[in-house]
Amino acid sequence: TGALSWGGGAALCLQGKDYLYFAGGNGLVVMSLKDPTKPWRIGDVIDTGALGIKAGVSLKLMEDEAHGEQLLYIAGGKGLAVYGLADPARPRQVCAAFDTGCISLLGGVSLADAGGPECLLLAGGSGLAVLDTEDRRKPRVKRTVDTGLLGWKAGARMAVSGDGRLMYLAGGKGFGVFAMPGAQALLAGEGPKLLGKVATGALSHDSDSGLVFGEGHLDGGLLYVAGGKGLAIVDLTKLPGASNAA
Repeated sequence: TGALSWGGGAALCLQGKDYLYFAGGNGLVVMSLKDPTKPWRIGDVIDTGALGIKAGVSLKLMEDEAHGEQLLYIAGGKGLAVYGLADPARPRQVCAAFDTGCISLLGGVSLADAGGPECLLLAGGSGLAVLDTEDRRKPRVKRTVDTGLLGWKAGARMAVSGDGRLMYLAGGKGFGVFAMPGAQALLAGEGPKLLGKVATGALSHDSDSGLVFGEGHLDGGLLYVAGGKGLAIVDLTKLPGASNAA
């Protein structure tokens, strides 16, 4: 595809049924899925200014109701950029890449919802940033938070519970569960509250990490945690903050 770099991260994002956005250390590409069994690249590799050749990548679609357009948020080793998708085949930059203060050149990157479209969370090797996205085209960093879990050359992955009440964070220094105060409270200055750390045995200080919910996670269920030491399966009902935990 031309997007990947040796030692760098990669991220995929579907837009409808016809387009796939694929980002790596060398840039962003648009793939046509007109024939889903034979995706093909549209145009050249896009230099977003946000991606680093040895850092993680995260992509997220956002709705810009004010302009009736979908946006693509692109986070990488050099910062965060925003592209407009009025023409999904030809993304155009609406916000140039800027330093968020939480991403390292070698660490992972993860974007996650924070309880409302006016706020996002961005995790990187240098910390957790609270983003004000009231103006979807001009996200602003409200502040950064030291979670005690993220490392400058390790993975950074977040997952938020279906009700938005809890955030799970995996980094080079461990796995933790945080209480989420809601979007408005985050923007007003209240940070995610660490409820507890959990030893998974899967995470390492120099490898990427991954999180994915198992089926039925809205009613408890499982969370799969992957890292440099393997795969762990975590019972959500036994984690700190679980409504049905003992």
